Amino acid sequence: MILGQFSYASCGVTGAFGDAGNEWKVKEIAAEPGVRVAVSDVRWAASRLGLYPPVPIPPLASAAVIAALPRTLRLDVRSDGIAALTHRAPAGGDAAGRANSFVHGILLDSGALPLRPIDLAWASEWLEPRGLAEVNAAVLGPAPGTSPLTERPSDVADAWFDERPVARSLLFAAFDFAQREGLPLLLKEDDPHACVLLVNEVQRLITPEAAWRLPFSTFERNGVSGMAAMIAGLAVAAMPRSEAPFLDKVAAVRLDLAASWRRANDAWVSEDGRLPIGAWAALASGVAAYDLIPQASGMLDQLGPHQRADPLQSLAAATLLLKPEETLAKLARGLMEDPLQEER
Repeated sequence: MILGQFSYASCGVTGAFGDAGNEWKVKEIAAEPGVRVAVSDVRWAASRLGLYPPVPIPPLASAAVIAALPRTLRLDVRSDGIAALTHRAPAGGDAAGRANSFVHGILLDSGALPLRPIDLAWASEWLEPRGLAEVNAAVLGPAPGTSPLTERPSDVADAWFDERPVARSLLFAAFDFAQREGLPLLLKEDDPHACVLLVNEVQRLITPEAAWRLPFSTFERNGVSGMAAMIAGLAVAAMPRSEAPFLDKVAAVRLDLAASWRRANDAWVSEDGRLPIGAWAALASGVAAYDLIPQASGMLDQLGPHQRADPLQSLAAATLLLKPEETLAKLARGLMEDPLQEER
């Protein structure tokens, strides 16, 4: 359930906590009807925004140029089930002429929403004011996810992956391995649009409930200052390749689709390392090979809360309910019987 919304930016109006002057602040808080938003929850959500360097908007930029600038969708989840889904967009210059960002966030309780968080990446309700006057005047309206979505990443994902034949298998192997090892998955990708599609493809093959429990960021940029702290606790973090070296000492599973990967028996191998192909990755790749991702994702929507807490196990049940060919059914049974899944 959505509890409320908040905005955060460098602005000249008095903020939600009484901060005056042109500075970074929580600008506004808006609770859903009949709900009280705890100040501590908003402060926690704001603390997870980090020192993300704002992306400048070039002078006289066209609408196409602005649309291509990086946005970041990020989910943070607290141990008590409170979650913050934040959308960060370039906002032009602030009062001092520095590049500004506008963050629009929603706070949720453990009930989540009947869709996956990545489905909201391109929701029209995210506020994106540009220029100090628009930032100062921006007012929170209907929360993203409360009206029908006109476009989801899944609508264009298949075409993107069709042009990259092994990308899905690599992604599934990396995600499976990261989940088994209890490590974050770091995706090295310079295209923010592609980052959204990569996170989306993982979430399509887990239940919506599981997706709301797996924190992620579609485009993380913190540089040497605080980067490691800001990816702490994330299950998946996508970032431009220039940021990756700042995390060399962080224990993580890393994936760069541009690297030279080759299949070696039950693993993918490159100069970046070795990715074993686990039972979930094998099944997910099989589902993709049979063009069953939309059907499996729909079945996972129905299974949802009836499934185990393990975010990967549900795909086996969803696949078997589709009554697939024996090759795929065997992979599904293999996931259900996988001793590594039982240990998780």
